[in-house]
Amino acid sequence: MAVAGVPCSLLRHAIKALQQHPRLAYVAAPNEGPALGIACGHELAGRKAAAIIQDSGFGNLVNPLTSLALTYGLAPLIIVSRHDARTDELQHRAMAELVDVIIDHLKLPHIKITAETVDFSVLADDLLAARSDGRPIVLSVARGAITGSDRPRRLGVRDRSLTRSRALDVLREQVQDHVPIIATTGFIARELRRIRDRGRNFYMLGSMGHAAAIALGFAQGDSTSIVLDGDGAVLMHLGLLATAAAEGGPGLLHVILDNGVYESTGAQATAASTVSLRDIGATCGYKTASECVSECELRVTLNHVLVRPGPHLVVAKIRSVSQPTPETIFVYKSAEQIRDEFVRYKAMDPVCSRACDQLMSQTPFS
Repeated sequence: MAVAGVPCSLLRHAIKALQQHPRLAYVAAPNEGPALGIACGHELAGRKAAAIIQDSGFGNLVNPLTSLALTYGLAPLIIVSRHDARTDELQHRAMAELVDVIIDHLKLPHIKITAETVDFSVLADDLLAARSDGRPIVLSVARGAITGSDRPRRLGVRDRSLTRSRALDVLREQVQDHVPIIATTGFIARELRRIRDRGRNFYMLGSMGHAAAIALGFAQGDSTSIVLDGDGAVLMHLGLLATAAAEGGPGLLHVILDNGVYESTGAQATAASTVSLRDIGATCGYKTASECVSECELRVTLNHVLVRPGPHLVVAKIRSVSQPTPETIFVYKSAEQIRDEFVRYKAMDPVCSRACDQLMSQTPFS
């Protein structure tokens, strides 16, 4: 059997076991759509296959599910981690409510397991029976249904001197206070809030891989906008680098903090160790594409690009360190607060400040 999957904190123990299994081929996919595509490819080759996805990323799955798996009658197993639509973080709730509706509408065989599921032999029989229908089978896995030991995590490359917190400190020192920063979801946004919380920061609480897209829409003319990305997030939608390079204005600075792992979901490895994001950025057409491996290099590079027209790409090769997990942003702010603060204090060049003040005087905020 072959398995392709995305990182997931709820299924981290299962993913670790699959990666270490001597007779299973596990592929770490950049998002849910390719995970299903890979599984369908195995099915075409006559091999049983499964795709592991998060319910919050079910939207990424819909196109290959409907136009590939269902169209060609391929029946991989789709293992979906399930968040609680009432109690989990806000970015998970909308899709957590919709997944069952979509599955029912597509008439897919659907089996659910929870922490109370004890008879897995019955589960195996159900899966085999469902597979004979020739349609993808969905196995929903609730929080706590699959457990394991949380030993110290295998982290990214350890011999790098630059850490995430130090990289963000350098950025804080170099960037003027009026410049907006759009920070990708996960530990990058959380740690930015800890180091430099301000209204000009837009903390992404989901929509992984879309930070640069938000910046492209938000940027005004020549004004500076900074994207803070992670290697895993960039790899989810790698084609966006070409769009950012082609359409990003001279004020766009795209910073990628590359530690080689999806740290917030259990430190599963990304594919960043096999590619050069700097070279990809240069090929896509960024005005400059740089790679920094030390605090000094990052400081010098930022000092250079922040005063020159872009768009620029800066890849900071950081290491993962065993340290307290940054607190979730919801402890401090709601999504609405993040949005309203960002709009209220959105950074425009000083020459545009009067227009900004006029806009704010006409716009009510709660």
